Amino acid sequence: MKPTSPFFFWCVLGLLASPAGFTQPYSKSGQTEATPKGPMPFMAAMKRHNMLLKVVKKNEAGLLVPVAEGTPVGVRVYRGGGSPKDYTATTTADGSATVVGVPSNPMIQRMLKYEAFVDHGGVRYPFQLDGIPSDGAEIQLTVTQVVAGDLSQVSAAHEIEISADEDSVIARHIIRLTNEGQSTVNLGALPGGGLVLPCPTGAKHPEMHEQAKNRAEVRGTSIVFRGALLPGAQGAQSVSMAYTIPYKAEKFEWVQTLPVRTTSTTVAAPQFKQSRQRAAVPMSLTTRQGQGTTDIITERNGRQWAVLRAGSINLAANEPLRFAIGGLPVPSKLPYQILVAAVVLVILIVVFGFRRQPEEQGLVLSLSHLETERDRLVKVLARMRKAHEKGRMPTPRFEREQEAITARLVSLYRAIDRLKVS
Repeated sequence: MKPTSPFFFWCVLGLLASPAGFTQPYSKSGQTEATPKGPMPFMAAMKRHNMLLKVVKKNEAGLLVPVAEGTPVGVRVYRGGGSPKDYTATTTADGSATVVGVPSNPMIQRMLKYEAFVDHGGVRYPFQLDGIPSDGAEIQLTVTQVVAGDLSQVSAAHEIEISADEDSVIARHIIRLTNEGQSTVNLGALPGGGLVLPCPTGAKHPEMHEQAKNRAEVRGTSIVFRGALLPGAQGAQSVSMAYTIPYKAEKFEWVQTLPVRTTSTTVAAPQFKQSRQRAAVPMSLTTRQGQGTTDIITERNGRQWAVLRAGSINLAANEPLRFAIGGLPVPSKLPYQILVAAVVLVILIVVFGFRRQPEEQGLVLSLSHLETERDRLVKVLARMRKAHEKGRMPTPRFEREQEAITARLVSLYRAIDRLKVS
């Protein structure tokens, strides 16, 4: 049955927190029974179960032994889009604990998900539970030894997407951390409170997705991951971030060093126009030191990407990841050259005053020279305006160059007027 109103939804959520006295007997098998009849069918259908959790760990000899007495355990119930609710207990000397009152309801069972957890060695171990709870159910959970900050068994993989604006590379970057050992690594126990993951050289203003902030934080131009890594691929954790890298040349050298091994890297650069761009900026990717290969791939919709793949580079800890980004839109140097020329002209006007002394003929700017330069700059300004109107010149760059050329033209007109008067 599907909820059809907000009132229905809140009624359902309230039932999960109802006291055990409102429930009725339920089959120990945990199987769904027929929907009860009566004025309050949802309350009548609610069942609560006592679940026995037995928690073991591997000792140094590789044998399974009970965890210490008093270890916190529990069952977390996810209720559709609502907040999860925890039902907790602590273990006895034999590593067992009875979790009381775990709910089920055949009318909304499809909305309920269950997860057991164990808090051991400063780390929470989650275990996904399948099926429907039943009274007397016994579940064995196995945790591993916890080591504090052993980076020898931790590896990293990069997934990077880059684009460009007027003067910066924009990077969306995911670092996937994997524990390749047999014990759990508590990275929060490292000096500084976590694993420091520096951004590439020159990066500015890193930001993280909101959902990752409970296990990582931004410090300067680095991300500090303070969570734990369970063994195997299922325990992998991803750190997602975004940042900008200012550049000054057409080609930028990417250099990034991590304190753990790097096992793979994928970099993608769009060759098509982005939503915030006036025109496409088709950047190129070039490998460095044999770290991967590059290619151009085409999607079904015809859009193309430049891609760098390094599936098994196996860089040691503190060995830098390197590649080059080409085709960046470098701002024109013309405005700066014009400004320098304008400053020189002002100095000449102030010092010499355009006085035509016989001995200074070689230093005086002739009227024809000034008029020639004026006409040339007027034509340059007209061409720039046409390019801007057609989208071939970004607005910030057009405004900067227009301002510089206009300043130079003002100086030229003043100089020409003074020469004509004299």
